[in-house]
Amino acid sequence: MKVLSSSIATMVALVGSTSAFTIGSQSASAGRATTSTPTPTQLPMALDLVTGLRTEWISASICTNQIPSDALSVLQLGTEDGRVVNFVPKSIEEILTSSAEADGELSMSCKRQLKQQRELRGTGAVVRYLDQPCDDLREMKDASVDCVISLQAAQRMAENGQNWKNSIKEAARVLKPDGSFIFVEQTEIEGEKYIEVISSVADGVVKTNEETGEEELETYPTFEL
Repeated sequence: MKVLSSSIATMVALVGSTSAFTIGSQSASAGRATTSTPTPTQLPMALDLVTGLRTEWISASICTNQIPSDALSVLQLGTEDGRVVNFVPKSIEEILTSSAEADGELSMSCKRQLKQQRELRGTGAVVRYLDQPCDDLREMKDASVDCVISLQAAQRMAENGQNWKNSIKEAARVLKPDGSFIFVEQTEIEGEKYIEVISSVADGVVKTNEETGEEELETYPTFEL
């Protein structure tokens, strides 16, 4: 999958140093990934009402329009309220949670909001309340979900002592081969660019060197940007 169209890059500029992209988990037949990364405007991530509303709109828009129509399951990194129920398409059958809190557990308030929003929307999706940290999705099997979303969760992970970079690796692990990773995150977390960390997540395959006959580990990007 490629980076979303320039319209998404334009929306990125609206929220300062927040990046918003949809990327796909590379299938075995996809070959090497190509990278084309828009550069968001480098502005402070203000916590004012306008910025909050813009970011909220982008999050809802991307989830609603970019989650594949054939996706049945969505895992959210850093679930903290019930918004995800309204953001995902009604075609989604299962919503799975994780927590950005230090103890890796969902709060009672979060569970209550998820339940309330599910009832209000009238969706048939099953919400699975999983107490698992974002950087260790221990309740999830490999290649088990169609889509992973991360909506301004990385900074909260960092503040609570979780390894936000490992959450990206965990997203890659639990995604099905053709799954999608959708995120709206600050451009930089703890001095590192979020998109560059995604680019560095790699899988490896062992191949035999035709000249030496020795086995070598060849790595390639897990995500195609």
